[in-house]
Amino acid sequence: MRYHVLACDFDGTLAEDGHVPEPVLEALGRVRASGRALILVTGRVFDELAFTFPQLDLFDLLVIENGAVLAWPETREQQPLARPVPPEFVQELIARGVKPLTTGHVVAATWHPHETTIVRAIFDLGLDLHLSFNKGAVMVLPSGVNKASGLAAALNALGYSPRNTIAVGDAENDLCMFDLVECGVAVANAVPAVLERADHVVSLDHGAGVIEVIECLLRDDGVSVEPAPGRHDLRFGHVRESDEYVIGIRGGALMLAGESASGKSTIAAGLVGALQQHGYQVCVLDPEGDYIPVGGAIALGDGERVPDIAAICDLLANPGQSVVVNLLGMSLDQRPGYFAALVEAINVLRSAKGRPHWLVVDEAHHVLPAWQPNVPANIAVDGTRTVLITVDPSHVHPAVAPAVSELIATGRSAAQTLARFCTWAGHPQPALDDLVLAPRDVLVWNLQRDDTVHVVTPALPGGGHRRHRRKYAEGDLGPWRSFYFRGPLAQYNLPARNLSEFLEIAQRIDPQTWLYHLQRHDYSRWMREVIRDRDCAAALERIESNTELSAPASLALVQAEIERRYTSPA
Repeated sequence: MRYHVLACDFDGTLAEDGHVPEPVLEALGRVRASGRALILVTGRVFDELAFTFPQLDLFDLLVIENGAVLAWPETREQQPLARPVPPEFVQELIARGVKPLTTGHVVAATWHPHETTIVRAIFDLGLDLHLSFNKGAVMVLPSGVNKASGLAAALNALGYSPRNTIAVGDAENDLCMFDLVECGVAVANAVPAVLERADHVVSLDHGAGVIEVIECLLRDDGVSVEPAPGRHDLRFGHVRESDEYVIGIRGGALMLAGESASGKSTIAAGLVGALQQHGYQVCVLDPEGDYIPVGGAIALGDGERVPDIAAICDLLANPGQSVVVNLLGMSLDQRPGYFAALVEAINVLRSAKGRPHWLVVDEAHHVLPAWQPNVPANIAVDGTRTVLITVDPSHVHPAVAPAVSELIATGRSAAQTLARFCTWAGHPQPALDDLVLAPRDVLVWNLQRDDTVHVVTPALPGGGHRRHRRKYAEGDLGPWRSFYFRGPLAQYNLPARNLSEFLEIAQRIDPQTWLYHLQRHDYSRWMREVIRDRDCAAALERIESNTELSAPASLALVQAEIERRYTSPA
């Protein structure tokens, strides 16, 4: 389920002349019965609203006074979200003949044409206030307070995300609410500006229009009212100069596959960064410690500590909090069982709240290996997506294949990767029609749309992946990925947890130990297999192959290659 929340305006949307018809009340009840939350968002003050509309307990939470106050229907408790409009300002409006004038915990409200008088009073008193309009109604609030800010506070209080919310409205003060949520729907009687800006306009007006939205929500989880592509869908890149390839929030698992150094890491980092910019909650499973937390994400785990699953879920309970799960402290054979337990816990949250919206699994073959007897039953709950990143689809357990609906193949061997994917997944191979890839291009195939494979030039922002300087130069690679200086007689056991430690130890050990590892090509092997820098590994291998170099000379050359790539200024 993608949409877990329906947020509705009151006057002009649910209600006509203050009255909500019985069929609308019945439809709202069906939304609650489906397990979704209802939030009422209105400019009215509580007492006036409760008198006009006694069925407030249909809603989980109320946003009243045009976003300035939260109210709980069952307890009638009210929580102001801002300081009230100053009493001296209210008195000034009365003195200037503004009437009728209603005040609440925060808001002061009247009607057209008093807005000109109000603006002059704000200017004369030097106050930081703003006006919000609902057709003929005029509301005065502290700057920054509106229906969007109030709805955001309500969603956070209930543990939901704007990305799982549909909002329905009709007037100018609903526009900011539309900007906040995933899908904004206008009823047919909405003002022209709202009709123009809405993601969807229903055919009926007032409460009948809300029923129309509810029927869509219950029938197809809102597919028929959301735009295609949606405002928050991911513009992945260009198929041709003028065509965009869009990755949607719906659609099961996406596999990102390609050989080492083929651009997977860059694409994955850009994908994570773009998703966070769009307001999606992301959980990254990071077996190699490659991701720098960006966009406020929090990293758990390191080379010594395995992240606690309960702690991960506690962080994810906050709708705006993304998490990076670092598995460096866990051996390879432990990772599949840990991942299965993590997916089970995440799926509970996904089923209840619709998030984390994206689960990004780097080195998916580590946690879903082909040899594993059992795999998690459901890696992508409906309405969420999972990204599986791997060097080769065949290294991932084939039981996962039915969940994969989209493939991105990277690098010079992208066509071969696609062929291996088809063999692994049991799909007929689509025609490639002699597609030509430029160096940065990838092959993208959406199995749910058609059999067309697209050549796409990715256009994603930079993200938080780090193969580079800080992690490998100064970070902690953990015991399983450290380089160990042992010597020809295994007389040492000196771990280098990063490149800085590697160079420091190399300068202290005896020449025989240095040459022992040099002649075994241990340095280039570590650089290639652990650091995963093929260019640097090739440079070190050339040094290792030069048998005429002394220990000090070869050490100086190795040090120069490493420092040039990892410890010199960016």
